[in-house]
Amino acid sequence: MTLRSLEASLEESTAELDCLKQEHDKIAHRVDLMKPGSVCPDLLEEQAKNILGYAHANEKIVLNETTP
Repeated sequence: MTLRSLEASLEESTAELDCLKQEHDKIAHRVDLMKPGSVCPDLLEEQAKNILGYAHANEKIVLNETTP
């Protein structure tokens, strides 16, 4: 391998590492929000119901067309 190809490989690997570090940080932040005392229980319940599609019989569901 030439010096140029090694430098290019290093740059590519460094960029990939930076992306992986950002992804790790995002996941770590989400995990921190799930720890007891870090999140509002009502907010957690709302998000879980939204993701799982559950609701109580007396609740009204409002669908938003822009939500994926």
